[in-house]
Amino acid sequence: MKKGAKPRLRVMIDENGGAGQAGFSLIELVLAVLIMGIALVPILESLGSTFDPAASGEAQVLLTNAARGKMEEVLAMPYTDVLVSGAVTPSPLLSDAVSILGQTVTRNVYVVLYDGDGDGDGTPEVSGLPDPDLKKITVQVGNLRIQTLKSNE
Repeated sequence: MKKGAKPRLRVMIDENGGAGQAGFSLIELVLAVLIMGIALVPILESLGSTFDPAASGEAQVLLTNAARGKMEEVLAMPYTDVLVSGAVTPSPLLSDAVSILGQTVTRNVYVVLYDGDGDGDGTPEVSGLPDPDLKKITVQVGNLRIQTLKSNE
């Protein structure tokens, strides 16, 4: 640049004679952010429990307490009132529904006779039969299962 020369401002002109555009307008930017925001809302909601481990831990504790409570109810009953239901079909008399965190969950109770000592209920000529004085009780709440044995003795 020569002494005393004034700096010149250069302006890019496109072939149509207007000023050249580079980048996005403010409206285009706002629309892009709005569309991304709308798209992210359902994705984040579906992953909500993943981002909040305390919530899923609380739900697990509540499911465990519900299962334990039902197990205590069944164990407090007389042996003869705890009717055998089968390993696949829950007992309709013992099963019930409870509300946990605003959702209704079923507490299914399964009762089967159990061969605790493996001897076929003590009779030497019959093997593989369960003991009539021992019942295996399973309580299932959601995906949680707990089991115990109840004896008639």
